[in-house]
Amino acid sequence: EDQVEMADYALKSAGASIIEAGTSESYKNNKAKLYWHGIGFLNHEMPPDIILQPDVYPGKCWAFPGSQGHTLIKLATKIIPTAVTMEHISEKVSPSGNISSAPKEFSVYGITKKCEGEEIFLGQFIYNKTGTTVQTFELQGPWHTRQAHLEELVQKAMPHVQNIQECLFS
Repeated sequence: EDQVEMADYALKSAGASIIEAGTSESYKNNKAKLYWHGIGFLNHEMPPDIILQPDVYPGKCWAFPGSQGHTLIKLATKIIPTAVTMEHISEKVSPSGNISSAPKEFSVYGITKKCEGEEIFLGQFIYNKTGTTVQTFELQGPWHTRQAHLEELVQKAMPHVQNIQECLFS
């Protein structure tokens, strides 16, 4: 069930997609590598487009290395945004009981073709990991951006703790 009750223009099934060229590298976990006769041949990693899917379960997230990462999302259609929503699993469903890889601060930028790819700041937000799992944030950018029909969004995130990876859900 949709807890937000707003259209999701960053949903893969609605036509949104990740633009790989504008997205951080995925976290490589050698512990999740498959081996055959001692030769590693397949890393198990979730692709960035997992964040465009409504499933939010432990392990079904996109992890990136380091303390900062970003995704470039081609929206399902041009929009005039008013809010963004971040969702992450709760500590209750985390196998470790810990969600330190949840984003802490994240910022969102919009891109229009009229601006020739220029990023328009839409807001910087703090995900409260002790709050509800689904959190919606009103945009903070200048009011003129609401008149721009955005085609793409850039999401830049930083985790709650400085560690080697962060996981983004939708």
